Amino acid sequence: MTEGNRKVEQPGDQDLTAIALIRKPIGLKGWFAVAVFGQTLERLECPVPVMVGVSRKTAKSRVLVGVHRDPKGYRCRLAECPDRNAAEALRERTIFLHTDRLPSLDKGEFYHFELEGMEVVGVEGGRALGTVIAVHNYPTTDALEVELRDGGTVLVPMAGDIIVEIMREERRVMVRAVMLEELL
Repeated sequence: MTEGNRKVEQPGDQDLTAIALIRKPIGLKGWFAVAVFGQTLERLECPVPVMVGVSRKTAKSRVLVGVHRDPKGYRCRLAECPDRNAAEALRERTIFLHTDRLPSLDKGEFYHFELEGMEVVGVEGGRALGTVIAVHNYPTTDALEVELRDGGTVLVPMAGDIIVEIMREERRVMVRAVMLEELL
């Protein structure tokens, strides 16, 4: 299983990971709806310092004081967001978390940014097939976008029998090359 977060490097060696995108205000007390990237947001213990901005360069320090899941999704509140007008001003801003504050994952779980740049290797013979250039979060499954050594790209679903093993330390994704070829 992967954890759908995007790693973004900020000047000054501060690594930031996007965890949610702020959508519309909810109610009058500063709450807003968010589109989450993975499960990090629900694993956080508030209050927690975050960065909020249109981009990593414009992100400003804030404190996330509330996260609530309801039937329509997630809503959040920042300490610096006392009312609906303040929540409206945050629309389409991204909530970033410093990478060193990311919750620990269980064995077999990965943050998307950890998979990007990994070499994709066929288990049949150990031949390098390509490199993971992105991870996409679709409603039914996550998929690795792999830039092939022979040219072109392919989406490899993280469900099923194609991916045999993800080797975090070796920065390698082992796949069944025969099944990968069927996707082309």
